[in-house]
Amino acid sequence: MQMIDINLLKEHLRTREFFDDIQGERWQEFVESIRTSGIIVPLIVTQGYIVTLKN
Repeated sequence: MQMIDINLLKEHLRTREFFDDIQGERWQEFVESIRTSGIIVPLIVTQGYIVTLKN
């Protein structure tokens, strides 16, 4: 696994399509989960630094 500077990451074009339902309190719970537990499933990032849903 390789570490990447988060400032290089770019949003996938379909991100909002898959995560548009996370709002308000659910969003805060999601953020807190990442703070306390980290990212459980590693992100897949293309060579162009786009966070993608599958390889």
